[in-house]
Amino acid sequence: MTDRLKTQSPADFWFGTTLGEGAYARVVHARLKATNEEFAVKIMEKRFISKEKKVKFVMMERKVFSKVSHDRIVKLSFSFQDRNYLYMVMELCRGGELLDVIVKAQKEQAARGVTNKACSFDVTQFFIAEVIEALEYLHEMGVIHRDIKPENILLNEAGHLKITDFGTAKDETEEGARQNTFCGTAEFVSPEVLRDHEASRGCDLWAVGCMIYQMLVGRPAFRAENEYLTFQQILNHPAEDFSYPEGFPEVAQDLCSRLLLQDPKARLGAGTNADGNGYDALKSHPFFTGINWATLGRSTSPYVPHISPLPPTD
Repeated sequence: MTDRLKTQSPADFWFGTTLGEGAYARVVHARLKATNEEFAVKIMEKRFISKEKKVKFVMMERKVFSKVSHDRIVKLSFSFQDRNYLYMVMELCRGGELLDVIVKAQKEQAARGVTNKACSFDVTQFFIAEVIEALEYLHEMGVIHRDIKPENILLNEAGHLKITDFGTAKDETEEGARQNTFCGTAEFVSPEVLRDHEASRGCDLWAVGCMIYQMLVGRPAFRAENEYLTFQQILNHPAEDFSYPEGFPEVAQDLCSRLLLQDPKARLGAGTNADGNGYDALKSHPFFTGINWATLGRSTSPYVPHISPLPPTD
């Protein structure tokens, strides 16, 4: 720990290949010179962050990472800055994004002439269970993610999930947290957010319903020619009339119908265990039959990612 506390400069790292790029940051593979440990380092240009008014997003992400500690959430090891950049040194997840898993599965199904199918039920069930485990912890900590989607969920080498990207998160425990701000990604944003209502834990559960559909079918539950029409689909969608492709598991249909409700308070898991609509009720849904919640994190994942070697760091 002493060595880590002294790590305050990019000079302490060897930097390698770029792992990904976002709106205001890039993530690179890096190795700590003192220990040879590998990390993913998020590098953000100060000038761009200030110009694009992203300072509050960067501050929120660092705050949440510093506040939480859970096996299903990417770990922030330390952060520092130099004259031009901010650096967040995070746990390296070599298995890629959950979106990669979905795309690969959908292509394999399509190659066999199968449409409207992607991940198997076992893979979908396991990964959704791990997402639920992470969200239960976050919500207990007063954190609403607000941008749950396959691109923000990473896999480690053993095939277990890690949630990342907390820039648009909301901390319910801080003063002023009730202010309404539009956040999220078009296909996963909840109807109440589109109506400019206060974001609640229910918006994360709505996104889980969207993810179940995408994992099983291979495409988003809500997608149109443009964002406006996608938003109209979301706003005008009655859960009881939502149509599912042939072969979509009935137990998954039932869970989606309980998550994709217009009323955020009515969504399964959005209440409390005391009122009978908390996470205990959600985890007891038949969709999760066979899941041992007590040992989930130690169980063998039904999907083990192929790990390609990374180019050496300089």
